[in-house]
Parts: sequence; structure tokens; C-alpha cells
Amino acid sequence: MTETYSLAETNIRETPTREKTVKSEKKDEFKTYLEGIETPVMAIDRDFNVTYMNPNGARLLGYSAEETVGKKCYNLFKTDDCQTDKCACAQAMRTNMAVTSETIARAGGGELPIQYTGAPLRSEDGRVIGAVEFVNDITNLKTTMDASAKLVTYLEGIETPIMAIDREFNVTYMNPNGAKLLGLT
Repeated sequence: MTETYSLAETNIRETPTREKTVKSEKKDEFKTYLEGIETPVMAIDRDFNVTYMNPNGARLLGYSAEETVGKKCYNLFKTDDCQTDKCACAQAMRTNMAVTSETIARAGGGELPIQYTGAPLRSEDGRVIGAVEFVNDITNLKTTMDASAKLVTYLEGIETPIMAIDREFNVTYMNPNGAKLLGLT
């Protein structure tokens, strides 16, 4: 009976240590995943101090990941959303929900159109303790959208009626002169 009690007592003492080891291993595994992601990922505390930056985020900024820790995120990315009500991370911490926004980042000596999502980071007891931010470079998307807008402007300026249809012969676009010719304006 005494041996069983000692064994149970030993197991009880080992359980918190084992839980800490498992948590530490999971944390290291999660960090490995974040560091392998191609998109910049950053974690901040409630005062906007960077607590983690993956290597791709640091590279975008022209720093090492270690150099970014402790710096204010708004001093690194320098967006129009920073330090305003538009900041997705500030909104995420305030509302306890993920928020996505688009802005221009002024990082690493250039300007970069980005879409970014801020999501709240919570402690084990559920309190919001910061935010994590995922950044996507939308340069190609913006370039394509600008080119499309330019083409539409050209099409609308042509005097010849122009119409586009889909495979079911539904009209998907008609320039103003085409609409005028058909009496639709």
C-alpha cells in the first residue's frame, strides 16, 4: 500500500513537469510552423511592442527577427492605419475578433500595398494580451486592378458601341455608347 501511494505521489509530482514539457514542445513546434510561412507574421503585446516576428516579416523590414522584438510595430511598418482607429490589431484587441484591412506599408525603404489581418492573442484564462498580424503583399492584385480600371476607362471613351457577353449570352458589360444606341440611357 505504501509503495502504491509513493508511486501515485511521484506521478502527481511529475504531471505538472510533464505538462510543461509538452507545452514547451508544442510551442517550439508552432514556432517552427510560423517561421516556415512565406507571409510575414508578427505578434505584439497590448502596448504594440513586437514580441515575435517570423524571418520573412523581418526580412521585409530589413531587420533580423531578433532585432524587431521590443520595437513598436508602428515604427516598423509605418502604415496609414498605424496609431489610428483603422489599425486591425488595435481593433482585434478591442473587439476580441479578427479584423482585416488594406493599407500601404512603408518598410525597408519602399512602399508596399498590403492586406493584413489582426487577430487577438489570449492568455490561458481568455484575457486579450496582444494580437497576431498576418501580412499579404497585394502589389500584383493592385497592379491588375489598376490596369483593369484603365481598360474600362478606355472602353467607355470609345465611340463605337461595345458589349461583352458570357457563355449564356448574358450581357456582362456595355460601354455608354452601346447603351445609348439601344436606348438604355
